[in-house]
Amino acid sequence: MRQGRGGPGHQSSRNELKSLRSELRQRSDEAVRRVLKHSEVILSTLTSATDDGPLRILEDMHFDVVVIDECSQVGIQLLLKSA
Repeated sequence: MRQGRGGPGHQSSRNELKSLRSELRQRSDEAVRRVLKHSEVILSTLTSATDDGPLRILEDMHFDVVVIDECSQVGIQLLLKSA
């Protein structure tokens, strides 16, 4: 017979799933960090270069030079957020 949502083991399964998601997130961030840290050139959209994007895991001032292509088409708020 199938167990309902509140059956035995339900909370345990939810906790294990939560733990596995956290571990996946940590491993993914570490893999991205390693690739980015050892890359000499990184191409990115301005949107993905914000604090919400993958470049967030690099330390501040990681790059010596940043080139923003077509910056005249970007709103000032997004440009400042990416700086």
